[in-house]
Amino acid sequence: MKFKKFIIWQFKQWLPLFVLMSIWMAAVYLISCLVNTTLTVIDYSARPSYLEYPRVTYPFSNILVIFVIAIILTFIVPLFVYNYRFNKKQVDTFMQAPFSNNNLRITRILIGLAMILISLSVIYFMGVIIVLIKQTLITDSSSFNNYEDVAYLNNLYNYGHYFTAYLFIVVFISIQYFINCLFVSFSDNLLDAIMIIIFANTILLFFIPSLLVLFNCFSYLNSSLYLETAVLFLASAPSFVLPSSILYNVFDALIVNDSIRYEFYNGIDVTAFILNITIYVILAGLAIYKIFFVKDPSGEFAGRGGPRSFPISLFLHGFFFLIALLVSATGSLGVIYLDVIVFVIFGISYYGVLAIYNRRFKIDAKQISIFIGVMSLSLVLLIATQTYTLISY
Repeated sequence: MKFKKFIIWQFKQWLPLFVLMSIWMAAVYLISCLVNTTLTVIDYSARPSYLEYPRVTYPFSNILVIFVIAIILTFIVPLFVYNYRFNKKQVDTFMQAPFSNNNLRITRILIGLAMILISLSVIYFMGVIIVLIKQTLITDSSSFNNYEDVAYLNNLYNYGHYFTAYLFIVVFISIQYFINCLFVSFSDNLLDAIMIIIFANTILLFFIPSLLVLFNCFSYLNSSLYLETAVLFLASAPSFVLPSSILYNVFDALIVNDSIRYEFYNGIDVTAFILNITIYVILAGLAIYKIFFVKDPSGEFAGRGGPRSFPISLFLHGFFFLIALLVSATGSLGVIYLDVIVFVIFGISYYGVLAIYNRRFKIDAKQISIFIGVMSLSLVLLIATQTYTLISY
């Protein structure tokens, strides 16, 4: 009975956040369903004219809009789920509860996920109803000057695919939510939690594309190949961009045209796609294992930031290693003073983030050693790309 009361109390505590989430999601998504019927994108599969790719306008179901909002919430809600870890008094209160600490944490995690999915489900199908009403009841297209708007009104969408798209959204929103909960679980402080959730997701998103951009600097004959490959890897990276790409190119296309968009299945690297989605699902599996089966730490460092957590330090330095690869790519521009400016800004930013993370400007020897190593690597690669550029031209 006590545990049931705890669950009810938690729901009441989370009610204001639930209301704000629902209002924001409804305002953005439902208005987009009322107003927006098309989406104009750049067609990279077509031959460019005067160095510019043509723009193509598609009918648009707006499901990507609510998915993006839900993805943003998977970054915000875990911070509320674990906020009891950011305060010493709250940790003591949770530790003294008359039931398992794991049950407390799991309950909060599931309540957070339930809030996102309940808001998503209700508002998603409200949007579907709005679109259906627009397509079936508004029959007078004489007031529309745009061809795509007229086509939108006169051609019913395939509403069966709205349901399959909904199931896809629920699965991948849950996956991203658990992954972000995993990242936040390594922190004992709100600032550290924000840092790790940003740095970790950035690494997942940009690591392989940044390597390809760097290789592009040393490949004069095939530069466009590496850049196009980098874009393809970015679209299928093991992060929230992967389900976004599938949702738009597959499910949105099935809803409006009953066929997958040509540029998606024609341009995608199947091996990279399978590899990245496998990594994404494995990461979600590790997150679920950590969340449901690994006990919380003692709470000794609750509310105190600093370099005690190895995962946070790993993602922090990994993030700046990633930036180092991109900084070195500026050497291919052949402008020395620009390279110097970029390198100095990179170094100052790197040290500044380390100082914030350590809560002091004096950084320990281990952190400084890694800092010097990453900066040295960036400098060597920058000189190498600059030299290669000067020799090539």
